[in-house]
Amino acid sequence: MQDYIIYTDGCSLGNPGPGGYGAVIIADGKFTELSGGFRLTTNNRMEILAAVTALKSVPANSNVVLNSDSKLLTDAINQRWLPSWEKKGWKKADNKPVLNKDLWLELIPLLKTRKVKFVWVKGHAGIEHNERCDIICKSAAENPGNNIDQFYEDSKEDNNLFTTAPNQPISKNQTTKDISSRVSLTLSKDKELLIRLQQNGQTIEFGKETLLEIYKITKDFDYEN
Repeated sequence: MQDYIIYTDGCSLGNPGPGGYGAVIIADGKFTELSGGFRLTTNNRMEILAAVTALKSVPANSNVVLNSDSKLLTDAINQRWLPSWEKKGWKKADNKPVLNKDLWLELIPLLKTRKVKFVWVKGHAGIEHNERCDIICKSAAENPGNNIDQFYEDSKEDNNLFTTAPNQPISKNQTTKDISSRVSLTLSKDKELLIRLQQNGQTIEFGKETLLEIYKITKDFDYEN
C-alpha cells in the first residue's frame, strides 16, 4: 500500500473572483505538483477542490496524510461535520444550507476508498510545501484563462456578487485597500467578469489588473465564504 504526503491550498482574488488551487504530492521522495484556475470562484471552493483533485490523483487504497491551511476543510473531516451535514440533508447546525455541496459530494467517495488523515497547518508560516502550494494556486488564479467553475456561476441567482458602500466618494489619496470596499464585482450577460467602481454618481470600469492590485493588499485577510 503506497504512502503519500499531500499539501493543498486554494485562493480567490477578491473572494469571489478569479481563483486557483494547488497541490504538492510526495511519494517515494518524488514530488508532483497540480494546479488549476477559474475565472470566478471562492476561496473555500478552491480549498476543497485542491483536496479533491489531489486525492483523485493517488490510487485507491493509498495511505494519505493531507495537510491544509483551511480550517473549514480539516474541521469538516476531523470534527465530523461532513457526515452530520449529510445526515441533516446538507443543513448546518443553524439550519442554513451547506455551501459547496457539489465538492463535498466529490470528496466523500474518495475518503471511502483511501485512508486519509487531515492535518491543519498554519498558512504563511514558512512551511515549505504549504508555501509552494500558495505560490502555485495564486499563479493559477492570476492566469485562469476562461475556465469556468460551472456549479458556482450557475448557482448565482443574482449576477451582482458583492457591493459595499458603492456611492461613497473616493479621494485621489486613498489606497487600493480603501477602493476595494467600494467596488462591485458582477457578471455580464455573457458571463464576463466586470469590475465597477462607483464614484460621484459615475460608474468607472476596471480590468482584471485592478482586482489583482486589490488582492495584493488584502491577500492576508482571513476569508471564510
